[in-house]
Amino acid sequence: MGGNPYDYHALQAVMGHAIHVFPYLYPPPSLLIFWPLYRMDYGTAKHLALLLNHAVLLGLFWIMPRVVLPSSSSSANRFLAYALAIPYLLVSSPVQVTITSGQINFLVLASILLFWHLARSQKHLTASFFLALSIVLKTYPVILILFLLVGSYKREAILTFLWLLVAVVVSVPFLPAHIWQDWISYVALKGGYASTPAGLFPPAVPWNQNLNGFFSRLFADGSVAKIATYAAALLVVSVSAVSIRIGHEKDQGPGLDQILLLSLPVMFLVAPFSWDHHIVFVFPSLLLLFTSRHKIDGGGVMAFYLALGSIAVVLALRQTLPIKFYAVFFLWVLCVFGTLTSAAGQRPAPEPAARPA
Repeated sequence: MGGNPYDYHALQAVMGHAIHVFPYLYPPPSLLIFWPLYRMDYGTAKHLALLLNHAVLLGLFWIMPRVVLPSSSSSANRFLAYALAIPYLLVSSPVQVTITSGQINFLVLASILLFWHLARSQKHLTASFFLALSIVLKTYPVILILFLLVGSYKREAILTFLWLLVAVVVSVPFLPAHIWQDWISYVALKGGYASTPAGLFPPAVPWNQNLNGFFSRLFADGSVAKIATYAAALLVVSVSAVSIRIGHEKDQGPGLDQILLLSLPVMFLVAPFSWDHHIVFVFPSLLLLFTSRHKIDGGGVMAFYLALGSIAVVLALRQTLPIKFYAVFFLWVLCVFGTLTSAAGQRPAPEPAARPA
């Protein structure tokens, strides 16, 4: 203990220059979650991560269809959800890359799904804990707080913020005093668009399939790429927020389904770095679009599901890596469309008022 996980050059020196070590980018409170690995050698930690990933993946086979569909869904719809989700997870390239590279995507996704399920059940405190956990582990899900506020789920948003504050306060006495400053210097200030943290690939590499990667490849001038990316990210977030707000102004308003439907592809698109294995985060949006009812008539239904199926195939295959950005972008477009055309949202029924004594 007492080392600096955010100094890439020191981290590389420990591992040896014959091996490329990727920089540690997670926020300081995450160090407390990963602390047990500090006592293990690399081989033991690798096998533990492999075991944990397989265990959580098996859990996702059950929890993802269960969470995506509301409890009122028909048995036929539930069967369809499981029939789509389980084979897709088994053959998907992002799932395979997550396992082979020891990523924590399954744990983050499971935390988001648990938030989704518990918030539906109005277990606000526990639900917000799992959303805060996903943010501590990956940071990117912080975008959900904004959309929860827009969709008038203020209690969940505020409680999530308070849980994050607790995580920061708890981490202070257990971490070296310089950790937060190091994270700000080595990660936060170098993690914006068209920037490259030490030890990481530049954003223009083909593996970075988001707005930052797209515009970094499109424009040779880094300043132009940065401006274009910030503008596009603002547009995507704004359109998503307006779509949620329009749904909120309807009679029953949008439920968590519509908020999560939009949040997951937005999270992928606006992140500074979104690699192939991060595509697992948009799988619930795919499944929700496949199993939801939309106000589409005539040939529009066929076109909608043909587009959705094509997106699902592109996202699942390893060979389609160069065009996965377009697949996620058009998935987001379908999510906006689905938010505005789906049946009434799954907002939990209001708690009954207390009877007068």
